[in-house]
Amino acid sequence: MNDTAGEGEVGNGEAANGEAGNDKAGNGEARKRRARGSLSRTEILRAADSLLSEGGPRALTMPALARELGAGVASIYWYFRNKEQLLIALADEATEEMYRRLPPPGAGPWQEELGRYFTALRHAYRTLAERLELLRARPGAQGTAATPEHGSAADGRAEAYLLLLTGAGMPSADAWRVYRACWTYTRGFALIELGRSRQSGDGGRRDGDELRAAVARLDPAGHPLLTGLPDVARLMSTDDEHFARGLRLLLDGAAKRLPVRRRHRSAP
Repeated sequence: MNDTAGEGEVGNGEAANGEAGNDKAGNGEARKRRARGSLSRTEILRAADSLLSEGGPRALTMPALARELGAGVASIYWYFRNKEQLLIALADEATEEMYRRLPPPGAGPWQEELGRYFTALRHAYRTLAERLELLRARPGAQGTAATPEHGSAADGRAEAYLLLLTGAGMPSADAWRVYRACWTYTRGFALIELGRSRQSGDGGRRDGDELRAAVARLDPAGHPLLTGLPDVARLMSTDDEHFARGLRLLLDGAAKRLPVRRRHRSAP
């Protein structure tokens, strides 16, 4: 890609406005340009991540990134044609780093190993959920709520746990369904936690109170099971205990997909 082609890729006036403002610093004094060819993809991503962390998505513009790097906007276009491509790269980097930190399968029973893995994934999502959702909230972003993320680390982890399941006697198609079901449950649980934290900051207590009040208005004759629950608000909690219980139900159900001769041998 040449500099001229790159400058034309950015919308919203970033290219035109960026180059005009990059010849001078904010105080009006001429800014020294860095040497041509001294910029790297890794350095651009690191600077973009810093801007995103400090000021959110609005702070991450191509002109602002160029100022942060001490380079011209056109130099960035050699690596990223526009802000959309830059955000995709940031999301991919964050996802890969997250999966690299997750544990590979150990020597324990498969239910125990999957439980450990998806518990670690939930904690990783809780740590990175806001950033990942911000980066993925764009058309064309990969890793939606229905499809596990892709990349060398993510695919490597998925392959390893599929091998664990098939090694226990599960057909490969069922192994994938189990992995995807556990992934969807884990991601959904983490996103609910994030949503509750954003809305009220009380860990979901307000949601629980509203649900308790809604159930109290139900007619017990028409809804005997709902009104008979011991504490429906407590059952809606997103704490560690409820995550573990839900995951265990999924894994226990998965165990029933194994041939009878394998079930008890693989159970923890």
